[in-house]
Amino acid sequence: MKYDVFISYSRKDTKIVDEFVSRLESEGFRVWIDRDGIESGDAFKRVIVKAIKESALFLFFSSEPSNTSPWTTKEVGIAVNYQKPIIPIKLDKSLYNEDVEFDLVNLDYIDYSVPAMQQPMMEKLVRTIKSKLPKSAEDPSSGQNKPQSSPSTALEKTQQQVVATHNSTPSPKKNEATIQYAQHPQKTPDKAKNKKMLPIVIGALLVLLVVLWLFVFKSGTDTNARSRQAQGVPELLKVINVEFENSLEQQVGNTYEARNLCDGFSTTAWAIGLEKAVFDNDMLYGPVFTIKGKKLSHIVIRNGYGKNENSFKNNTRAARIVFYSCDKQGKEHVLYDGFLKDEPTPQRLEITSDKEGNSDIKRIGMKFYNQREGGFYVGEKWNDLCVSEVEFWGYE
Repeated sequence: MKYDVFISYSRKDTKIVDEFVSRLESEGFRVWIDRDGIESGDAFKRVIVKAIKESALFLFFSSEPSNTSPWTTKEVGIAVNYQKPIIPIKLDKSLYNEDVEFDLVNLDYIDYSVPAMQQPMMEKLVRTIKSKLPKSAEDPSSGQNKPQSSPSTALEKTQQQVVATHNSTPSPKKNEATIQYAQHPQKTPDKAKNKKMLPIVIGALLVLLVVLWLFVFKSGTDTNARSRQAQGVPELLKVINVEFENSLEQQVGNTYEARNLCDGFSTTAWAIGLEKAVFDNDMLYGPVFTIKGKKLSHIVIRNGYGKNENSFKNNTRAARIVFYSCDKQGKEHVLYDGFLKDEPTPQRLEITSDKEGNSDIKRIGMKFYNQREGGFYVGEKWNDLCVSEVEFWGYE
């Protein structure tokens, strides 16, 4: 593909869209965006269609101006026609244009409408683009079209050069010494021995180069991580496992398992039926996460079932939530205890660095207050508690 991403936006959002373009280009992505304006008519049709066809991904910046623009509607339609992966970025709370809603409503989107969450959402967009680009596409970090040689490629070249050098060695002339060698095998020169040693030498070179590459790669990764931590920049921590046994059973093809909380999609959710739920001391224990990290900075949560507006309203949402860490003795340490907003957008829960239990964290659990304590926003149709997404940010 000639471009990694095609930008579809309203010119009224130029200032904020330019921030995205600058970040994506700094990551090495090849971005197509109409900055100067294209005249209507055949020229517009040809240029836009060609650019979308030559782009691997399609980014639609959803806003009140773009959702009322006939041009962005046409661009989305062309992207759908050519089966381009579409990533919506919501700049405000406006609803999709009815002409594109059918194609976009079930897609996971980047919510940039909450100021406090803009930086994490920008990072999530970069990760999403990297994950969706074809494997054959260029490495965004290189900023070049030529793929970098992998360790195996370099090693193969080294082996070819050694073999070529060996094969290019001229054979000895048939002189008296050669004849004598043929008559007296006990005087065999070191040539045969060298030939046997060649594969061993090549193998040793391969192992050495692989070890050097792994050392350089790990050193660079560790250095970047230490640098970010020294600067106080939290990272999205990896969730190794999620445990919960009483999730709502699968219904109409939808699963409500605890792992949905960490799958990166706000259109899936974990759910539990409150009518059959068992409360312990007026608290409902939820999933327990095993994470790779030492200290938390904040937690990002998407409340309710974020598949669409109706799913959010029809199901019960959490109104008050507790996150706690578990030490080696099984003792719980409350990291956060507070209320959540009744909205599907990401909510950031701050965790103080000196909070008891906020060190050498391995397992984090979540639990909910009962309704008498103001624990839920009751759904319009179903009494099933739903949470769409949980992210843990901190330092490894």
